[in-house]
Amino acid sequence: MWEAFGRRLRRNYLWIFLILFVSWMGKSYLFPQPALSVQEFIQRGAIGPINGVVIIALGIVYHIFLLLIAIGTVGMTQASGEILPRFGGEIGQEHDVESGSTKSLRAWLYPQPRRKQLLALIITDKAEAVSNRILTDLRRGITALSGKGMYTGQDRSVLMCALTVTEVHNLKSAVAKEDPQAFVIVSPAQEVLGRGFNPLEEK
Repeated sequence: MWEAFGRRLRRNYLWIFLILFVSWMGKSYLFPQPALSVQEFIQRGAIGPINGVVIIALGIVYHIFLLLIAIGTVGMTQASGEILPRFGGEIGQEHDVESGSTKSLRAWLYPQPRRKQLLALIITDKAEAVSNRILTDLRRGITALSGKGMYTGQDRSVLMCALTVTEVHNLKSAVAKEDPQAFVIVSPAQEVLGRGFNPLEEK
């Protein structure tokens, strides 16, 4: 909930509140005529019996509170698999529902597909640490397979993890934290069924 709140603040509402705050300060200073002193400016902020100092202080504290939430939630990524990126190739790509390259109004209104589902293969000799990191950061299930590097002749663990396109960045970050030498392959999956994806049984 905090992550969603902060995301919307940073993208939309924080700027709206900032414009309103600046407009409020500007109006208080300029109308009905420019204030001649700080005391006069503060008095204009009064609302009925409530002193202008209290009103202006509450306004400043409120906007600082919003700013702290916007900044404090930047690092939250719990909902990374549920939120579409702002920019990207497959996500947000318009569909040409008519022949030719011309994008019509229908193309903009055409239903968007489900976010792309992927399969990641992680080849590492630190399977336990990498698995725990992915389970903690992405909360995605992982299956470990036994493998052998034919060039080096060394045994390796192959971790298999199904995820969505919005989680790829977090997956790479999680793996890099535990094993920078790991080998990661991310490929499209035709269909992923089970918990966290499409239901296995159709109702």
